[in-house]
Amino acid sequence: MNRNTVRAALSGAASLLFSLPLSNAAAASQPVEPGLWEIKVSSEIVDSEPARRKYEKLLKQMQNVPPEQRKQAVAAIPKPGVPVVQTQRICLTPEQASEGWDLSKADEDEDCRTEYGEKKGGRIPVKLTCKEQSATGVGEVVFKGSKGWSTTMRMTTRSPGEPPSETVMRTESRWLSSNCGSVKPEKD
Repeated sequence: MNRNTVRAALSGAASLLFSLPLSNAAAASQPVEPGLWEIKVSSEIVDSEPARRKYEKLLKQMQNVPPEQRKQAVAAIPKPGVPVVQTQRICLTPEQASEGWDLSKADEDEDCRTEYGEKKGGRIPVKLTCKEQSATGVGEVVFKGSKGWSTTMRMTTRSPGEPPSETVMRTESRWLSSNCGSVKPEKD
């Protein structure tokens, strides 16, 4: 599966992790099935006193916003300890699936450096460092044969003048069917 397909599958995720390039790998290609895939992305700000204070501060800043706009804005702010989950379906053609999940084929991002460890038992440890966002993370990719994979990443972000914030990202991808139905394949 190429980088653009993965990015499209994970678009809308509320974090850096799933806009990352898949690069610098220490693993061979993992085969995937062509057809309809479901990808679920969950992002959760770790519930902590600093995270709650930051959330309350954002809510306070919206006191003078008109009620309808405030309602929409509040709904868009992730609440600490409450996962934000998004699900998307994508269609992989046989040609796209034949590329497999090959971490070594993607390019490096200018801001973020991703390091993949040695693949053991279908698991690959991941370390991430992003300069511009002052973020670091550790996690893993878990392959579940040709019909699924998952990721877990714990990110720490540091902003000037504020305590570090932590976010936990999870992705579950599963093959649903060889028939994509009304879902059209992405064009590379």
